[in-house]
Amino acid sequence: MLGASAAALAGEALLSLVLGGHPTPPADLWTALTGQADGFTSAVVASRVPRTVVGVLVGTALALAETLTQGVTRNPPADPGLLGANAGAAAAVVTATALLARSRPPRPSGGHCPPRSRPASSPTPSAAGAASPRAPCSPERWSPPF
Repeated sequence: MLGASAAALAGEALLSLVLGGHPTPPADLWTALTGQADGFTSAVVASRVPRTVVGVLVGTALALAETLTQGVTRNPPADPGLLGANAGAAAAVVTATALLARSRPPRPSGGHCPPRSRPASSPTPSAAGAASPRAPCSPERWSPPF
């Protein structure tokens, strides 16, 4: 059982390093980890290594926490609500929401950009890409409507 778990962890760690916005073949992964790849591939792989390490460490911590919970309660299917972890997590979320909601920076003037709507009588833009008479909402001016 332990061998199968270790093999699954190794496979998932490899997939975490290979897959992404720019898929990297395993051969290129190896050259990047040994420092012999081009700059772009090395940068892509270097940005994925911390994510993979943190994922493995968080998974290990969660497994250890569940093992300890099962040992303390002598209950194999021990759930987090048994020790009050759900209530503590809910309290933390409410506290963080209350504190962070007050410390948000002010919205830029103009508020949020409303969704674009066109009256039924107005013509649709042509296939040639005719510009709309209104300027598009720029990402710099957009802010969430809350």
